[in-house]
Amino acid sequence: MLANTCCQIASDPCNRLKFEAIWSLLSRFERCTGNMPEDLTPRPNPDVTQDLDAASAHDPRESDFSVVDDDQDLPLPTEIGDYTLTRLIGAGGMGRVYHAVHRPMDRTVALKTLPPSRMRNTKAVERFYAEVRAAARLMHPNIVTAFDAGHKGDLHYLAMEFVEGSTLTETVRETGPLELSRAVDLIRQSATGLQHAHRAGIVHRDVKPSNLMLTPDGIVKVLDLGLATIGSEPDSQRKRGRLIGTIEYMPPEQIEDPSNPDRRNDIYSLGATFFFLLTGRTLYQGGILDQARAHRDEPIPDLFTLRPDVDVRLDQVIRRMLAKRIEGRYSSLAEVLEDLDEWKAGATLSDWTEAGSRWMLPGDHLTDGVEPTTAVGRSSVLGLDVGMFYVAAAMAEAGQPIRLGNAGSNDQPLLQSAVATTREEQTIFGGDAIQLRTKTPQRLAHCVQLYLGTTKLDRHIGDRQCPPEVAIGMIMRHAARNAWQLKGRPAVVAVTVPACYDQARRRSTMQAAQVAGFDSIRLIDRPLAAAQSQLIEEHAALPPPKPSEVCYWLVASLTGLAMEISVVRHVGGRLQLLSSVGDWNLGLLTWQQRVVDLAATDCLRRLRLDPRRDLKDAVGLQLACEKALRQLSIKPQADLDFRLHGRDATVTLKRATFGAACSDLLVHLNGMIGQAIQDSGVEAGQLSNCLTVGMLTRMPQVSDVLRGRIGAHVPIIAVDRPALAAGAASAVMGELPGQTHIFPAPHSCTSHDLGLLVRDGKQKRPRTVPVVPRTTKLPARKTRRLLQSHPGQHPSLTLIESAGWQGDAWRSLGNFHLPDHDGDTPLEAVLEVDANGLLKVGVHDPNTGHVQRVPPLPTPMIDEADLPIWRAWIEKTMR
Repeated sequence: MLANTCCQIASDPCNRLKFEAIWSLLSRFERCTGNMPEDLTPRPNPDVTQDLDAASAHDPRESDFSVVDDDQDLPLPTEIGDYTLTRLIGAGGMGRVYHAVHRPMDRTVALKTLPPSRMRNTKAVERFYAEVRAAARLMHPNIVTAFDAGHKGDLHYLAMEFVEGSTLTETVRETGPLELSRAVDLIRQSATGLQHAHRAGIVHRDVKPSNLMLTPDGIVKVLDLGLATIGSEPDSQRKRGRLIGTIEYMPPEQIEDPSNPDRRNDIYSLGATFFFLLTGRTLYQGGILDQARAHRDEPIPDLFTLRPDVDVRLDQVIRRMLAKRIEGRYSSLAEVLEDLDEWKAGATLSDWTEAGSRWMLPGDHLTDGVEPTTAVGRSSVLGLDVGMFYVAAAMAEAGQPIRLGNAGSNDQPLLQSAVATTREEQTIFGGDAIQLRTKTPQRLAHCVQLYLGTTKLDRHIGDRQCPPEVAIGMIMRHAARNAWQLKGRPAVVAVTVPACYDQARRRSTMQAAQVAGFDSIRLIDRPLAAAQSQLIEEHAALPPPKPSEVCYWLVASLTGLAMEISVVRHVGGRLQLLSSVGDWNLGLLTWQQRVVDLAATDCLRRLRLDPRRDLKDAVGLQLACEKALRQLSIKPQADLDFRLHGRDATVTLKRATFGAACSDLLVHLNGMIGQAIQDSGVEAGQLSNCLTVGMLTRMPQVSDVLRGRIGAHVPIIAVDRPALAAGAASAVMGELPGQTHIFPAPHSCTSHDLGLLVRDGKQKRPRTVPVVPRTTKLPARKTRRLLQSHPGQHPSLTLIESAGWQGDAWRSLGNFHLPDHDGDTPLEAVLEVDANGLLKVGVHDPNTGHVQRVPPLPTPMIDEADLPIWRAWIEKTMR
């Protein structure tokens, strides 16, 4: 097998980075021409090896997409100094590695060079010689040896030991998860080599299976010091705001602040590698954002579930290596080696001599573990506030101020949430689509969120009727196209949702973003986005808050999507949503309907005509009422002008009359404020700010209700839609690895109770079992032990969620039958709510350790298999 000192990746690292660069170019092409190739899946070449530190050298701030190996077509040099080059082993953005022979000594080496395209890049040269300095300090049988370094003309090179063998990634890929004794031996060798590096003052910072080479003699060699940090290196050389390492094996503290390397970083990464060798999978799955959050917040996966042969002692070793808090981890690799030796001494002979078995769970897929070294220089986030009537956008980039984007056409900051198909079968958006409202309303889709929960819209878009999620996805995609001005694609797209959204609406919003073509998606509760935008404003005008300073804000939102009240705690720049009470059925459209009813009643009284009975008249009246509602937010009365049965009609509406018609809605608003404050555990007198979202919050009747609850001394601050988009982008930027120079990531909470409705054969009435109460901090994981079932019975569980802002009713999310179980210990229901507020359910059998995952409930409106189909259809329709 061809092997070398650079990590064999065969299918991933630089290819992915090239793919991102190509995607950026294609995105520009798409915006100019409206065309986008349908198949953008990278085609890996299994015969190609590349140097993984190409990924680490990639800095999105550099132009010309320098990560792409522009020199790949250059002729193979025959000589460099005293070295004769025989063939190219691998190539990447930061280095090219050749099989070479040192002529005076007739010694085969791996010769790493800096490609000509990087010679003038001082950062690349500095990184190259940092690796040279690190390699020069080390001479150990478990570390690849460096023989020579220098430059010939403008060509810089490093000569290293040529190693034949395979990486641990390849070993697991070929044989499956390793037998215990073999895995322990490989980890011991790796730890021995890394311990030598630590004693020399070097922290590797990118320990992973593909950086550990196994020779045919069974010797492990530590590879790739391209990201290593030397203890004597000046602090100025350590990059801040940049992710260092590989996310699948990265310790939480390295994610938070990569500028402070610690040898215990390598211990965590080696523990994650240990887990991979035993299970064939990484600790956590998902995109960069999901894995970063998991390393910081999620519990360590249960190793016993995947490897029942692991004993408690070995499990404890791995858990201590993987401790979230660096203080709870082993202080040195010497301690790790001591505990592994103790485990080895207690193992039976058969443990160490039996042939390795292929451990694989039914239905599991082996993850190859070859992930590109994650080096995010300037990660970017697109924030979208997707409302019933308008969409706003903002962009966040590491080290740069938040930038507002123009979601609408012709440099308009807002995009009207509408999509339509013209008679010429052209798909149009925003204001162009809204113009069809009075002419051909059957061709227009707007206020699409009203239709969530239905399978299809009652009108055609393009050549078909589509689910409302697809129409919303098209609007999102159009807004993103208009607004995005940074290089490449955003690392994450943050989409705002009302905090009071239930599971069905959250899942539908997520599916809308998926069919829009976004790769990594984060749902941000609107109250947090509003509060985050206020942090940005205060940061620009006021001194930074003290770490111990605590304040509480009320957020009142009355928009097309919902009416909701939330309480947010602010501690030293970090936000926590403490409570949120709301109802999407009481949003702006409900208030607007009161205007329609008042105007229609006046027409019946004076003209004996009802404008709601004719479609054209109804549309005209609706438009007039929308305009009047905006006027009533700032004026004591408004005139509604519209056409009725072919003639002009006018209705004058006073604000006091409208307020009286909405008295029940104001009662709901008052109750929500009281409930939100009570749920938060905060006294009204502790509130220091009141943030408002939506034009109706400016109406005196609404302001009076707010003032009656919070007092006259609390300032009321209006937050507009672009600010919500900026707040969402900033909130997610704080979650990305290495972004320590901005506000920390905020935390949300549940706004609904989640529980189980348990039925069994002996009980006539089902029992309600609350599991995750509202106001629970996210992400959350709760378990509930279930009653032991009787033989022959097949009990079922129904997932339930509280309904209405009072939470005094329940709605079913769906049900499922429990698996057969004959153990002594009852089954446990496991409910997990992730940072997006989405629920995942499993059934845990304590007797076997097995967790059976339950299909998503409520059942998504679009089948998972159909998501890529709709995504492709959107791309085709929007060309």
